[in-house]
Parts: sequence; structure tokens; C-alpha cells
Amino acid sequence: MKFPIVYELCSGVFYKIPEQSSSNWQIIKQSDYNVLIAKEYLYTKWLETGLLKDFMYKIIAFMGENFMLIISQRDNIICHLEHLHTYIDDNEAISFGLALEQSRKILGEDIALQDGIFVEKYSLILPTFSTIESISDELLLGKWITGGINVPITSTKRIAQLSLLKEQTIAKLAKEDIKEKKAKHSSQVNKEEVFALPGRIELTKFFNEHIIDIIQNEERYRALGIDFPSSIILYGPPGSGKTHAVNKLVDFLNWPCYRIEASSVASPYIHETSKKNSRSF
Repeated sequence: MKFPIVYELCSGVFYKIPEQSSSNWQIIKQSDYNVLIAKEYLYTKWLETGLLKDFMYKIIAFMGENFMLIISQRDNIICHLEHLHTYIDDNEAISFGLALEQSRKILGEDIALQDGIFVEKYSLILPTFSTIESISDELLLGKWITGGINVPITSTKRIAQLSLLKEQTIAKLAKEDIKEKKAKHSSQVNKEEVFALPGRIELTKFFNEHIIDIIQNEERYRALGIDFPSSIILYGPPGSGKTHAVNKLVDFLNWPCYRIEASSVASPYIHETSKKNSRSF
């Protein structure tokens, strides 16, 4: 797509250098509008699926080709899903969840959406029909909310740690009842069981006092103004049992465990390693 800069696409909407683009689509942002431009090959597929209604788009002709325009106000997101946000508020999370649910109902289960385009105004995610392998909608929703971390929305406690969303919002997106969730969590952490690491007395004591007891008696600690620690670092030489201790802990708590290799976050560029770390943990 090679429209001249400041070419008037339609009344009051002018072309400018796109902020996001591919061979079949472009997204441009103006002071008042967000605009999605799609080639005929792509928008024909969208029309065939039944995703779009007549009032949602305009068709324009330029240099012998037809293009589709989808225009929204600047405060309504149009964004390719690879361009993840670093902060998602409750309203945007709910809006994205609704778009994902609505689009999936129309498209069925076979079409991948993680490379799609989120059009908030119409609560739609428009697929780009690439050959990328599909992921679950639960994982896609979790990645959008956390800025790219591979955590499904159903891992509600992890989502709460990685975002600023309210508990009710996360439960709604995960389609869980809060009371049922708390009852389920209470049953998972059996207060009658005792956590132990044979031969590691000090580490066992530390885990019990600083992690397990806080989880098992959450309301009591909250009344004292004590919340769960954001992170814990285990230090020791290779083979000292750090990974084994963590695996035993998460097994006892019945929590998910995610392994991140140093090679996936290290970078030769200044500040890039710390940035990747902040997005991963």
C-alpha cells in the first residue's frame, strides 16, 4: 500500500506513515482517529466469515485497487496483537475478553486469533489468516493482559500478580465464581498437611514461616498489613537443590510453575535485560 502522505482516504481522514503494518494491512493513528486499512484479499475473507457488518467499514479505490477502511475514535483501540501493551486497565481487559469471545463464536475453533487485529469499537478480533499455530483463547487473553507472558487467564492468582486488575475482573474473564474460587483454593492448601524438605531444616522453616503460613492464614496476615512477598531468590551452587525445593513447594501448594531460562531474557543491549526481566516475572 503506497498512498501518498496526507492523501485524503475519506472525508477528514488523511493517510500518514503507519505505526503497524503488514503486506495486507496497515494501522495509522491520527490525533482524532485510529484507522485500519486492509487489502481486498484480506477484507474479502473477513466478509466471508460474517465478522463485519456494512456500517463498520468503508470501501475506497486507489490506483485500480480496492481497500477497506475501519475508522474509530482515538480512544478506541485498533491494534495488532503482537503490539502488546505494558499496562491494561479493567475496562480494556473486559473489552478485549468480550471481543475474543464474540469473534470466536463467529469464527469457530479452527482459526488462529493470536496474530489478529483488535478493533475495540466493534468488539472484534480480525484474524490475518497466517499459518501460525493457534494457541488457546485462555492463553491469548492472559498474554494480552500481562504484556506477553505465557500465562492463561485461568491461572487467576498468577494473573493477579502480573497485572493490576481487580479480583472480580479476573474472575469474570476466567469465568470463575469468586466464592467457588476461594473454596477451591482453601481445599488445595490443606492446613493439616505439613510441608517438609528432608535434610533442609532451615529452608523448610523459611518456606513454612514466610510463604505457606501466609497463604494458609491470608485473612489474619492481611489484618496485620502483611501481604504475600513479591519474589524470593534462592542462592546456591549448582546441584544444591534449589530447583528441587521450588518444585516441592509448588507441588504442596498445587500452584503452576513456569521456568524461564537466562538465555530468554539476557541481552547485549543496555537496559534490555532488566526490561525483559520485568516483563517475565
